[in-house]
Amino acid sequence: MKETLVPPKSGVRLPSPLSLAKLGFSLALGFCGGWLAYRLSLPLPWLLGALMATLIPSMGGARLQGPKHLRSLVLAIVGVFLGGGFTQDIFGHFGTWLISLGGMFITTLIMSLFGIWYCRKIAGYDRPTAWLSGLPGGLSAMTVMAPDLGADVRLVALTHGVRLVTLLVGLPLAFEVFLGIDVADAALPEPWVDAAATALSWADGVLLAACVVAGIPLARLLRLPTPIFVGPMLVSAILHLAGLTEAHPPGWVLVAAQVVIGVSVGVRFGGFPFLRLLRTLWSAGVQALVTLLISLAAAFATQEITGLSLGPILLAYVPGGAPEMGIVALSLGLDPAYVTVHHLARLALILLAMPFITQYLVRHAKAGGHAPGAP
Repeated sequence: MKETLVPPKSGVRLPSPLSLAKLGFSLALGFCGGWLAYRLSLPLPWLLGALMATLIPSMGGARLQGPKHLRSLVLAIVGVFLGGGFTQDIFGHFGTWLISLGGMFITTLIMSLFGIWYCRKIAGYDRPTAWLSGLPGGLSAMTVMAPDLGADVRLVALTHGVRLVTLLVGLPLAFEVFLGIDVADAALPEPWVDAAATALSWADGVLLAACVVAGIPLARLLRLPTPIFVGPMLVSAILHLAGLTEAHPPGWVLVAAQVVIGVSVGVRFGGFPFLRLLRTLWSAGVQALVTLLISLAAAFATQEITGLSLGPILLAYVPGGAPEMGIVALSLGLDPAYVTVHHLARLALILLAMPFITQYLVRHAKAGGHAPGAP
């Protein structure tokens, strides 16, 4: 009998034409939303415009394609941008930053206690889902851990997603009301800004590319969280602190990054039962607004103690993601290094606490007579 040879399966899985078409449509929709928001002079137009242009159709049942792999590239580029915000001036503020970080840790504890209580007692989530949904920040880490702890993955992801959307929409209002900053006027230049003003030399281009190429493996070797983002930021910060380069990627790259991040957040709301989606939106939105108020109160207190500007403190204290809040800081011309360090410190704190949280949830699961992860 003649043997039939079966070619080995390749480890690289190419996207289907339909998937590429959906992705192209989603990105085009996001860009159009950003363009419209810019024309209407709305705050953070490219980020919020892309977010709302994809969020609303997703809630309506449209199956849009998220830019998963493209988002990874964008996170690396945003990391390079944020690394450029590290200058030697930060060494003169080291003591003040330590006080601010202490305030952020206390604020994170307060927000965590409130979030877990709210998700458990008010929203009615089961214990594992309440804990993973109530912790401020760490969306990727929470959703990865959710199945093993018996939590509802979609509720955890949706709660964190709604919190991020609420903060992105609510922050411009908070800046205008409490800080007197018109966010629409503070936005970065548009992508058609004079190319000569943002052109990179070959040497600078190679150094910035090296931040991505060398940064990601370095972060993985050091077991740092979110290595795709943290690695390029770390290498970029070292190069800028050492004075080897003062270059930044051109402004149009940041605009494109805002569109991709906005789309990646907006498409998360698809495929969820509509009535349950509305209930979760309401519950998570209330929780996010309360955490925003807690962040505001803590930011005012920290400003009184340290004398730092209120804007960066507020961005550093709100429970959003480091890339998202970092890109808002860049868009508003605030201190991106200060904001990013605080968000990464919060993520590290949560990750350090996760083994103890896991033991607590497992112990309660066994006491209740079922294993973690069981339905």
